[in-house]
Amino acid sequence: MLRMRSWIAGLVVAGLAGLAGCGSEDDRSRPETFQGIDLLFVINDSRAMGPLQLRLGEHVADFLDALAAAEGSLPSVHVGVISTEVEDATTPGVLCPGTAGGELRPAACLAGGAFARSEDGNYAGTLADAAACMVMVGDQGCPFEQPLEAMRRALDGSVPGNDGFLRDDALLAVVFLTDEDDCSSADPSLYSQGATRFGPLSSYRCFSQGVRCDQPDPTRPGPRTGCVPATAGPLHPVADYLAFLEARKGGRERVIVGGLVPPVSPVAVQVEASPGQLLLQPLCAEISPEEGLQSWPSPRMHALAEAISPTGAEPALGSLCSSDWSIPLAALARRIADTYRE
Repeated sequence: MLRMRSWIAGLVVAGLAGLAGCGSEDDRSRPETFQGIDLLFVINDSRAMGPLQLRLGEHVADFLDALAAAEGSLPSVHVGVISTEVEDATTPGVLCPGTAGGELRPAACLAGGAFARSEDGNYAGTLADAAACMVMVGDQGCPFEQPLEAMRRALDGSVPGNDGFLRDDALLAVVFLTDEDDCSSADPSLYSQGATRFGPLSSYRCFSQGVRCDQPDPTRPGPRTGCVPATAGPLHPVADYLAFLEARKGGRERVIVGGLVPPVSPVAVQVEASPGQLLLQPLCAEISPEEGLQSWPSPRMHALAEAISPTGAEPALGSLCSSDWSIPLAALARRIADTYRE
């Protein structure tokens, strides 16, 4: 953890130095208090995620109740849901062709609009009912999950259907649910069968190209220590997403990043019996019996959550391996409420 925090300190200095000159204008336009909370759920929609989406939906009501209890009553809330799927149509042979990424969905759960609004109740039943329906995004998405890039596209104004979700005077809370680490690549050929320079086409590419450990050779099996996100290579640096959130909202104190993801460690590389490819040792034995589920360490996800957390505070991420999700979700609700009141 000390290694991760030292890495975070470095990326904050290096990645955000360019924002210093624009901070004064953001500070002048910042409202004295928040006028609502924008909750963006980023849900992995790859194979076998259906049971975990259902489990999250079963806890949404308790999460919103905990938020209301901590605040006294539920403030004005926007709830939007996106998947981790980001597709590209410009690279030949890429595994997940298309142009999707960052679209709020599914609107079928709502009476109108692309996101749920507590202020006018554009849904049948309760807000929790709508949110529980919305997080069921399916499990047929791209196996190369890009939660961080999907988040950026959802919030950067590039998706017209998302207009109105993000409010200037609201606190932004991004809630992730994923069983794998982020694999947001600036080079879409990372997801292509023909890009043999990255090794065999598998999720291990994301780790070997996006994470650096004390053991320098990513092709050798065995345990890994001191693993932190790479600052060079095909994947977007985590610092880019930290800088985006700070600039988009005018400061990190206006953003919460939390959710349920795999732990950051232990990390071990093993050889799959057939066809003999490298892969990470799966985590979360408690949930792995669910059909086809693979859960691997997520240093990139943890790095962003730690970097944006207040100094001295633990990140608002809970472990996907937890047997009782109500505990980390209640802690996340308290963090959101505490920040909303400040």
